[in-house]
Amino acid sequence: MITIRKLGVEASFSGQELADLQRQFQENHFVRLPNLIDRALLEELYSQITTAHWENRVHDGIGIEVCLKDAGLVALMNFLLNDQELFQIIQKITGCQTIGCFQGRVYRMIPSAGHYDSWHTDFGEDRLLALSLNLGKEPYQGGALQIQRNNAAGLPIEAPNIQFGHAVLFRLSAELKHRVTKVEGDIPKTAFAGWFKSSPDLWSELTELSQLSQAQSAS
Repeated sequence: MITIRKLGVEASFSGQELADLQRQFQENHFVRLPNLIDRALLEELYSQITTAHWENRVHDGIGIEVCLKDAGLVALMNFLLNDQELFQIIQKITGCQTIGCFQGRVYRMIPSAGHYDSWHTDFGEDRLLALSLNLGKEPYQGGALQIQRNNAAGLPIEAPNIQFGHAVLFRLSAELKHRVTKVEGDIPKTAFAGWFKSSPDLWSELTELSQLSQAQSAS
């Protein structure tokens, strides 16, 4: 169990639980991290997100979505994920190289709004792993992470994640591609998603996040 709180990260694993997570990641290229954010803190973030502004974002050749425009709130969420103890835990689970920082965004895919995500790798630019945290209280339809080896036949591995506050941590590799399936029904998918990267280093990232938050407050 990993819990991110305002004052840091708490984690407790038995040897067997850690071994199970390591095996799951090696076999399936992802693991689920339930209740990653402390519930009281998660509720605070959710209340701010529900009243925030959004802007269209086009990822050339990949997809279309809307992203949270509140730079201060996005900086706060990135700040919570940029924790050295969290990095060390994730390194143990995945066996990845040393993590330098986490960089993420809050996005939303709205049904019937032309939003989509196509197959891509995200590999490169010092990216090691990706994480997606569900920020929606109401279960949405579709919007599942799929992972597949390049040029592989057969069905992809699927990692749906519709529980509020649960996260999926998954591997990035030149040999793997992933996508989020179309969101259907009436409920949008809202998530905080980003990458654990080998660089820049943690302190450089935290300095940039602080500057973004200050700029948002001054505007």
